[in-house]
Amino acid sequence: TLFGNDDVKTLNLKTYRSNIALVDQEPQLFLDTIEENIKFGNPNATDKDMEEACRIAIAYDFIQKLPEKFKSKESLSGGQKQRVAVARALVSKAKILLLDEATSALDNQNEQEMIRALNNIKITMGLTIVVIAHRLSTVQQADNIVCMKHGQGIVEQGTHAELMAHDGLYRHFYMTQQNPIAPALTKEEKSTIIPTDTNENNNERTEQSTDVQQISITNNNSKLAMFLIEILKLNRSEWFYLCLGCIASLIYGAITPAFALIFSELYALFVEQDYQKQEVQARNYAIIIFFIGVLGGICQMSFTSSFSKSGEELTSKIRLMSFKAILKQEIAWFDQKENNSFTLINNLYTDSNALKSLNGMNIGIFFNAIGTIVTALVIAIRIHWQLTLIILCFAPVIILMSIFLQGQQFSTNIGNKNKVKLKTTSHAQEGNKCISQAIDNFRTVQSFSKEDVFINKCEQEFNQEFR
Repeated sequence: TLFGNDDVKTLNLKTYRSNIALVDQEPQLFLDTIEENIKFGNPNATDKDMEEACRIAIAYDFIQKLPEKFKSKESLSGGQKQRVAVARALVSKAKILLLDEATSALDNQNEQEMIRALNNIKITMGLTIVVIAHRLSTVQQADNIVCMKHGQGIVEQGTHAELMAHDGLYRHFYMTQQNPIAPALTKEEKSTIIPTDTNENNNERTEQSTDVQQISITNNNSKLAMFLIEILKLNRSEWFYLCLGCIASLIYGAITPAFALIFSELYALFVEQDYQKQEVQARNYAIIIFFIGVLGGICQMSFTSSFSKSGEELTSKIRLMSFKAILKQEIAWFDQKENNSFTLINNLYTDSNALKSLNGMNIGIFFNAIGTIVTALVIAIRIHWQLTLIILCFAPVIILMSIFLQGQQFSTNIGNKNKVKLKTTSHAQEGNKCISQAIDNFRTVQSFSKEDVFINKCEQEFNQEFR
């Protein structure tokens, strides 16, 4: 097979693809502006090139009606996406334009206008247009029409006039499409049609679903304790690891004041006059400190591994529940900008990890503090109970202020979740977005040989995040 004067087998794959611009029946656009989507075909395209391509693709007029014109990120209809995809293919300056049912969403007038415009420029640009179509009106002006039949390959080819001259497969299909199969509705049948607006119903259901979520979040903010209890219930199957972690945290917390007591006793040995007694006690305290260190290491390893295990199990459960909830949403819910695939994937990762902290190391820190406070109080009361009581008078104020500040911080994080999402995304989120778009639109990425562009962009974002 020859590609120009070269054998296809001798061509580099990237070079081969760069000379073919593909437009699918369901074109894939990226989550960027219309300008960025068009320039994806050729990053060096000028504004004049872009406007000319849009005029040929019958896309310029509707783009000018958008609020931000070429800078818009509006949701486009199927026909509008096809026109933008054709414009993207034209600016690539490829030698072959492959239209795979690329005008199926256009009406006959716009389709014929686009085909005429493509035919007018194909000579000046040296462009070869290959059209795959079931609607034969699309290919009437073609220089060569190839008619294929399943199991037999090519059965006939030629111009429209040549194929219509004899009774063949093409003529049969053409005549079938010219004669409408379905009869017109009678007046009575028309009067029985009940107009419905599926989109409105879907939007109403989506809004109701959003309202339910907002009410749920508000209730959770007002009942923080109940929310934490529900989180613990989700993780009740990991009760063994939770109990082990809590006990280990208590012991680890008690080690700090105990170590301080032993260390103070060790310093007291410097005033001991009996050197033999000093040596014996120093050896004993050294052994005690050694075992305290061993016990501390065991406890720290125990509560770290236990809470990590329970936290990961909680993360998996919440992520699975969230995924099931996403699958149950109405189709209109996925059409909203904030519910694109990148955002949903990112939420599955970040939200579940945020809840993981409620049932993980934070519980260990709480019990660690309890162990430290109780042990320190016991030691303090035993040594000097009067001074201890004076200090305890200020303890409730400190504890209440700490609880209040922690509660305020948690409520702010949950209640302002939507506001936080409006802020500038991190480099990791941009990297995830880049990966998600490359996977979703892999055919488009491959057809334009832009794999290196996405790889470099992802590496750049993640390098910035973890620098």
